[in-house]
Amino acid sequence: MNLLLTICRADEVMDLVRDAEQSGSPYDAVISIEHPGAASLTAKQGRAPRLAEEIGEKWRNKQLILVCWDVEHDRFGVPPPDKRIITKAIEFINEHAPAKESLRLIVHCRSGKARSTALGLVLLLHETKLLPEQAVEEIVRIRPVAAPNLAIVRHGDEVLKLDGKLVAAVEADPEITERRQASERARIHQVESRRPSQPVL
Repeated sequence: MNLLLTICRADEVMDLVRDAEQSGSPYDAVISIEHPGAASLTAKQGRAPRLAEEIGEKWRNKQLILVCWDVEHDRFGVPPPDKRIITKAIEFINEHAPAKESLRLIVHCRSGKARSTALGLVLLLHETKLLPEQAVEEIVRIRPVAAPNLAIVRHGDEVLKLDGKLVAAVEADPEITERRQASERARIHQVESRRPSQPVL
């Protein structure tokens, strides 16, 4: 199947979905990633839009909302994403793949940088014949600010049985590494600045 992937911020999803429907080339599915407790926040703060409620009932089964913190390591009791992020996303894609050759998919998190690009990277490899290095290049083309969450990348590497090749491809890219390091510093700052209250990542 040809995966036509869009990666964006949470506050961009509604406009993208509506514009695509108006243009006659609608998206087939949306995978949303938000952190625990985000349902009470705004889209700019990371809440995933509830498309069935905001656009129409036809989206009831076409949107998957995944929940995990945007951390790569356990920090102050905040756990990193677990493997179910990958397995649920793959199951969703398999269930919602259209009869046609291509699947138009949006994957988003709060800022469209870490969790969404990591999951998008894994889905590209699952649905295409790209090599890990090619998939990394493609995810950066799709989302130039990509800084894939390495916890999700590691789970994807394991699920797809890539023997560390995907992790190595991500870690070998110096620009991605620089962006990941900057994201990790921001995560640490957010967690530390909000102790002992619940962190917003």
